[in-house]
Amino acid sequence: MLKKLYWFILVALGFSTILPSLFYDFWFLDLFAHFRVQYILVLLFLFLISFHIKSKLFSKLFIVSLVIWNSIYILPLYFSNATISENTNEDLSILSVNLLSSNTNSAQVLELIREKDHDILVLMELTPHWETELKSVFKSYPFYKVEPRHDNFGIALFSKIDMSSSIVYFENSLKPSIKAELSFGGKPLSILASHPVPPISSAYFDSRNSQLQDIARKRRGFSENFILIGDLNTSSFSSHFQELLSNADLVDSRNGFGIASTWPVGFYPLRTTLDHCLIGGDLQVLERYAGKNVGSDHLPIFIRVGI
Repeated sequence: MLKKLYWFILVALGFSTILPSLFYDFWFLDLFAHFRVQYILVLLFLFLISFHIKSKLFSKLFIVSLVIWNSIYILPLYFSNATISENTNEDLSILSVNLLSSNTNSAQVLELIREKDHDILVLMELTPHWETELKSVFKSYPFYKVEPRHDNFGIALFSKIDMSSSIVYFENSLKPSIKAELSFGGKPLSILASHPVPPISSAYFDSRNSQLQDIARKRRGFSENFILIGDLNTSSFSSHFQELLSNADLVDSRNGFGIASTWPVGFYPLRTTLDHCLIGGDLQVLERYAGKNVGSDHLPIFIRVGI
C-alpha cells in the first residue's frame, strides 16, 4: 500500500513539475507552477521513503531530477548577481498592501502604515469603505492618485515625493493601474502599480497574461528607472512571470532576499509569491521582505531601493 501511494504521489509531482513548463498556455496547468517550493519539500520526503520501501534507482534519479527542475525557479531568489551596497546617493522606501476588500481590521493596517512611514504607499482592493477608514493616514502623503471601487480592483498610490500620476489601462483589461512619474536620485523614475485579475478561468488567465504582456510592450514608454509593483496574480515560478521579466527587462526584487511568500495568509502550506516589486534601470534593492498579517489574505511587502 505504501509503495502504491509513493508512486502515485511521485507521478503526480512529475506531472505538476513538468507540464506547467511545457504547456504554460493552458490556464489550468499554469496554476500548478505556483507551488514549486512545496513540490521540493514533498519530493525530499519521498526520497527518504524510497529507501524504506527499497524502490529502484530509477525512482530516486527521477526524484532528484524533479528537485533540480523546481530548484531552477527558486535558487535565483536566494542568490543575486547584483552587489548590494548601502553607499547609494538616495534611497526610497515602499510599502505595498493588498487590503482585501472584505477585511475589517483597519486598526492593524493603520498601525502598519504609521509604523514604517514609507516614502511610497501602494494599496490594492481599495473600496470606498477603506478609503474612509484610512483618511487619517493619507494626510501624510501630499501627492496621490486614488481609484476606489466596490469590487476587488480599487487601487491607490501615495507619495511623499512630488509626482505626477494618472490612471492607465492595459490591453483589454478594465481594471485600473496607476502610473506615476517622479524624480529620484536626480533621475526620472516611473512607478506602475497594477493588479490584474486572478487566473481562475481561461478568460481571466488570458486577461492577466494580456495585461502583463502589454505592460512589457509599453516598457519603453516609461523611464529607464522603473518599478512595477502590486499583486500581479502570478507567482515567481510561472513561465508567464519569467516572460514578463525578460520582455520588460526587469529584475525580481526578491533576488538575493529569498522567497518571501505572501498568499494565502491563512494556509501556510500552500503559500506562494503573488505580490511583487520588479525593478529596472540603475535601481538597486537594499531591503526586501514580507510584513506581518494585517487581516488580509495577502501579506504586505516592504522594499527599499537605492540609486
